[in-house]
Amino acid sequence: MSSASETMSRQTTAPSPGTARAASAGRRWRWVAFGAVITAAVMDLLDSTITQVAAPTIRHQLGGSYAVIEWVTRRLRAGHGGRGC
Repeated sequence: MSSASETMSRQTTAPSPGTARAASAGRRWRWVAFGAVITAAVMDLLDSTITQVAAPTIRHQLGGSYAVIEWVTRRLRAGHGGRGC
């Protein structure tokens, strides 16, 4: 009886090769998703920085007021799903 229970416990604690591969693939996809989220956040930051730096030049060349530039900037952020709308 003792050997049967030992065999049973060894079978339940040792992962099968398929299970180990599935766990490894799950971890890999988590890192891919994490990388995609970080990349999107950096691109959002870069986009808003470029918009804010270019706003005075756009206002001067197009003859708009600061209120118009602020409105355009907020609509751009809202269209991209950004915060601060």
